[in-house]
Formats: sequence, structure tokens, C-alpha cells
Amino acid sequence: MKVVFTKEQKRYITVAQLPAVKRMITDLKSEYDMNDFAPMAVRIASGTNGGKIFEATAEIAKNCRIYNMYFEGSEDLDVWLTIYALTDNGFYEIGAYLSDVWQLNGENADELREYMYICKYTEIKD
Repeated sequence: MKVVFTKEQKRYITVAQLPAVKRMITDLKSEYDMNDFAPMAVRIASGTNGGKIFEATAEIAKNCRIYNMYFEGSEDLDVWLTIYALTDNGFYEIGAYLSDVWQLNGENADELREYMYICKYTEIKD
């Protein structure tokens, strides 16, 4: 999975965290594929079995709800996923933390949905 370190996030992440950022980018690039997690995030957000994903990106972010989830020393660093997808019930713009998507177990989708950014577009037919 390609994870980027955006100019915006450079304003919030300290110099002391840079080695952890570099390690996260390297580890996630070699171990994971975005196609593994984007469909899971779409299922959580839409409550459907998925759909067509048009674009999915990942960037380094901070998440105050986790501590050292990726490895010892990663502290509050996480990955923010941005996904654009079309499902049977509308078009979605989704934002979610990778750590939340990892926690999906089939019973906690409603809880995880509360931490996501979800913008749903539907067609109104007269």
C-alpha cells in the first residue's frame, strides 16, 4: 500500500516521530495492498457488500485513540484512508483510519462507522 506523508501532516508530526513515519511507510508498502482494506471500509460505511471503488488513497495521520498499534514507538501515528466508491445504494466519499478498519470483526461495524467520515450521494427520482 502506498502511504504518503502530506505537507499538511508535516505541520502536526514532530521531528522525533519522523523515523516512525518512515518505518510505517516502508512496512505498509511492503506488507499490504490498498485493495485489501478499501472494500472493507466501503462495507462498513455503506452497510452493503461493497461496490466499485474509483479511488483510494492513504496518508500518515495522527489518531489520539491509539498508542503503539503499528509497532513500539509509533505512538499516536495512524493511516487515514480516503475512498470514493459506488455501491447499490449511492456514491460514497469515505474517510477512515486504517486501525479502525483492521478492527472489523462482523459485529462492530456500527461502532466503527461512528469514527468514519461518510458522505453519501444519492439520486432523487421524481
